[in-house]
Amino acid sequence: MDSIGWRYYITYVVLLAFDFVVVYLYLPETANLSLEEVSGIFDGDNALISWKGVRRVSKRQRMDNAARYTESAFEQVATAKKGIELVEHVEHSQNQYNGRGP
Repeated sequence: MDSIGWRYYITYVVLLAFDFVVVYLYLPETANLSLEEVSGIFDGDNALISWKGVRRVSKRQRMDNAARYTESAFEQVATAKKGIELVEHVEHSQNQYNGRGP
């Protein structure tokens, strides 16, 4: 290691630059997305990225997949909201439970 000296840092910087390029070009942006949206990008039938049989996907195909995913997500939210009721008033009891039983 002493014989390499400062030149080792050049190797390290080159590897870091390569990693940066790979991450920038091949990983999708997940900032400001909910956990469900990130899951939709990587998992499921409407995944934007196919890890099985990796291939180049055109921008049009990615947009179509994203549209299908968001439509199905909105449908799931709409069906989930059907069973939810809004509570406007809650009555509070004056009796306090003291932990000693009835």
